[in-house]
Amino acid sequence: MNQQKSISKNEAIKRLKLLIGKDLRPLAKKFNINIFKNGKLNKGWAGDTLERYLGLGKNNNQAPNGLYFELKQTSLKKLKSGAIVPKETMQITMINPKEKLEKDFFKSHVYKKMKSIVLCAVLYSSPGGETKLCRVDDFRLSF
Repeated sequence: MNQQKSISKNEAIKRLKLLIGKDLRPLAKKFNINIFKNGKLNKGWAGDTLERYLGLGKNNNQAPNGLYFELKQTSLKKLKSGAIVPKETMQITMINPKEKLEKDFFKSHVYKKMKSIVLCAVLYSSPGGETKLCRVDDFRLSF
């Protein structure tokens, strides 16, 4: 089990913004994160790299992965037209249908994660190619 650092959401955003425009591959190497596993692209490597950069341990708990925030990474790609679009959907958390029916949404782990997200947009040039952090935002959940 990895030791987690205590870091505020604002501090995480500040630190992550220092990486904007930088290729994440050297950081992945520094933290011994494999970009490829068994000849296939490890789809989670960029998010894992950002978590290690912040000192967060890897986990698959339903609670936020930072002590005060949930770090999420979304993948972007550049089309031939030059437009930048999402590469794929982003998963926030698994939902247990029974829990969803029994628990008030505002007391659920889904709500806890969604209200604490730090969202990082990462642009991939090609599988295993240059991978830059483009943007970091405090995701604001409002009703």
